[in-house]
Amino acid sequence: MKGYCGTILRINLTNREIKKEKLEEKFAKKYLGGVGFGAKILYDEVPAHIDPLGPENKLIITPGMLLGTGLPTISKTAVNFKAPLTGAYGRAMAGAYLGEALKKAGYDMLIIEGKSDKPVYIYIEDDKVEILDASNLWGLLTSETHEKLVEIHGKGVRTGTIGPAGEKLSRISGIDFEERQAARGGGGAVMGSKMLKAIAVRGTGSVEYHDEAMIKELIRKWANIIKEHPATEADMKYGSGEFYEWMNKERGTFPTRNWQYGYMQKVYDNLKEGEKSHLDPYYWSPKYTIKNRPCPRCNKPCGRYIEITDGKYKGTRVEGVEYEVLYSLGGVLEIDDIGAVAKMNKICDDYGLDAISAGVTLAWAMEAYERGLLTKEDTDGLELTFGNDEAAVKAMEKIGKREGKLGELLFNGSREASLKLGKDSWKFAIHIKGMELPAYDIRGAKGIALAFAVSTRGGCHLTAGV
Repeated sequence: MKGYCGTILRINLTNREIKKEKLEEKFAKKYLGGVGFGAKILYDEVPAHIDPLGPENKLIITPGMLLGTGLPTISKTAVNFKAPLTGAYGRAMAGAYLGEALKKAGYDMLIIEGKSDKPVYIYIEDDKVEILDASNLWGLLTSETHEKLVEIHGKGVRTGTIGPAGEKLSRISGIDFEERQAARGGGGAVMGSKMLKAIAVRGTGSVEYHDEAMIKELIRKWANIIKEHPATEADMKYGSGEFYEWMNKERGTFPTRNWQYGYMQKVYDNLKEGEKSHLDPYYWSPKYTIKNRPCPRCNKPCGRYIEITDGKYKGTRVEGVEYEVLYSLGGVLEIDDIGAVAKMNKICDDYGLDAISAGVTLAWAMEAYERGLLTKEDTDGLELTFGNDEAAVKAMEKIGKREGKLGELLFNGSREASLKLGKDSWKFAIHIKGMELPAYDIRGAKGIALAFAVSTRGGCHLTAGV
């Protein structure tokens, strides 16, 4: 069956059993790959009422069908599970090199089930599959874990790791794929519940296709179309946040101050002619960008490494900052300091937090504090007001570490935090089905309101055909 590896890799962490199963042609033709494979296996094999953090849950990693062909912009890998955050269907996506490596190693899908009795990681090198001790990795940040795995297995190994938040079972924790995050829904907690610190893959093979010449011609044509498209230059210069100003000034659909406003009111109401918000990539990207960083096989890299070279967050270096993060760690907290946003972005990446959920949950706490529902005793002494970037950075570290009263309160997202606090604070917890909302204010975009309501995974703009 050309176009597929033909093998499903199944690993049971309870009994250490490793199986290689045949990918049936009928199944492949019906569900294609990626999300289709993952959703079907999850539906068939994971009962509806199991505990998302129990051994019955499964972590199903499914590279996109065309991943490995070399086709430009074909980069996504899906991670499928029952979501700890919502209790429902969970699926997180990332432009992950690990997915391509998995296919090169000979596998169309990786299914991880059961639970280890001690910290472990999975190492895959073509036919060789091992479950290895991870005691020396447990407790490390995601970036530190990746570096250790490269030391052990050599340059070129591809990784997916969790940080301390996933180890401690935060329902807003994700999986880091070399600074590309499959973040939404709590997949990091699923890995942590299985005592699985990381997955490392090295693949040296290739997938055979029916018409290799056609694939090469498609690569050439598609690469040229992208190169010549009028939006490509702006995407590469300014990234996914290039329309930040338009969303604020023209549409009024950039939620700020925990969704009290649809634009950065305190900034845009006071800007002088020619001035930019400090969250606007047209302000910060030329100033701080070191280099572009694409997803696998993408010739239109909208990702970038930035380094803050001035101010109190000088020296902060991170892969970002994406549009959603400008919202969740900036606008929704009413913070107009790209240095602070970059610092919190780095904290989320290293501790393995979903930056959207973590930021929106912190915004809920800021509103609760300003309403007098939380006190300094509850916030571990932090003056948790909107716009207080120093308090926000310290609070984000507390969430990542599950530290203090504040870290404990916010560790599992805004729905759980509001239910713990009570006092009608659920009324300003911004989530659907438990998942915090992304950066699109429904008051100015009615179609997005419907999309959020019917999304299969909760408050998400990516799973409702929008």
